[in-house]
Amino acid sequence: MKHGTWTNWYGNQSCNSFVADAQSEDDIVEAVRFAKNKGLKIRVAGTGHSNVPLIPNSGVVIRTDNLKGIAAHDFENNTATIWGGTKIHDIGDALWELGLGLSNQGDIDTQSIVGAISTGTHGTGLSLKNLSSMVDALRIVDATGTVRTLDDSNQNQMRAARVSLGLLGIVTQVKMKVTKAYHLHEWVGIMPYAAVAEIEAEMVKKYRHFGYFWCTSAPSVKWLGVSAEGNLERFDDCAFVRIFDPNPIDVGELSRYEIRRRYDRSYRIYPEVYTPDFHEMEYMVPLDVGVECFREVKTTLRDLFEVVTVPAEMRFTAGDDNYLSEYYGGPRIAISASGRMGKEDLNFFRALDKIFEKYDGRSHWGKIHFLNRERLARVYPRHGDFVSVRREMDPEGMFLNDYLDPLFA
Repeated sequence: MKHGTWTNWYGNQSCNSFVADAQSEDDIVEAVRFAKNKGLKIRVAGTGHSNVPLIPNSGVVIRTDNLKGIAAHDFENNTATIWGGTKIHDIGDALWELGLGLSNQGDIDTQSIVGAISTGTHGTGLSLKNLSSMVDALRIVDATGTVRTLDDSNQNQMRAARVSLGLLGIVTQVKMKVTKAYHLHEWVGIMPYAAVAEIEAEMVKKYRHFGYFWCTSAPSVKWLGVSAEGNLERFDDCAFVRIFDPNPIDVGELSRYEIRRRYDRSYRIYPEVYTPDFHEMEYMVPLDVGVECFREVKTTLRDLFEVVTVPAEMRFTAGDDNYLSEYYGGPRIAISASGRMGKEDLNFFRALDKIFEKYDGRSHWGKIHFLNRERLARVYPRHGDFVSVRREMDPEGMFLNDYLDPLFA
């Protein structure tokens, strides 16, 4: 094992440590036992799509990129077992050939499947849960270097393991509940935000997937890769709306705002393409206060800061019962706001954080937040249960680092 430097996707997190590229599950077992024998910390790195320092430590960073592909599937029971280092964008074609697909995805598909699951990554759709809730079983290397399978025979462990931030062990395979392969229609339009606010509640219920970006002005629209020309004032306070549905989409009078339609395999419809030139904050707030919270976010972005280029985003996701899930206990609205690197400082995010705290927001685990242990325990009612499972499975705290220790030790 050699010393090296690990850096995340955004370039804002890095560390010098032992860096290992696992070629097999046995390599992970060896790395964990090496760390244990040397008294070192060990963290597993996916594709580094987290803004926050989940990975950096002075011990060991292990990468699982080479553990990839579909290990097994059951067409009749709609399950697929996937190697932990598999990128989401590689899962679509592989499952499609088997007649299967993921029931939902986020709008970035370059993460590793385990990294996405471990941080509670989600898409949009009020009837659909996050990726973590699709997990049926996990194969992990625990803190002793033993390979174990976690499943619903121990529901306490599973509810902790589905969103675990890598704190219970290194996941080598994940067995997921999938669905039969399906196509989606996509409708995209740019319209005044006021028009979206009027129809939001209806659209969320009407379509399988509904979400939108709020853009302050033309530069925000251009950031999304859309040509913004002509009368630029029409892009002030507008929304970039995306609707996906298995059935043809008829938006009636809203068709005048249309900029794109597509029909394709589901996994080709979900993702957008992003450049890693931003830092992001995303909080999930209860459904009944989401509109009110977003109104305050909107006002803050427009009134307290210069033009914010990166749009804010609104998405809607069903609830679940996983201890560290941002959606524990019921559906929530996800509100994200981002700042360009080198443009918006922490004051930008602290101003937004005060709003989210007011509405009992729960942060996406891979994005900027200011949760301390007291606040975390208040907004995540099963935080104590998660910590108990973590202590049971990693009593020496080998999978903690300086960032995670104050929150979960």
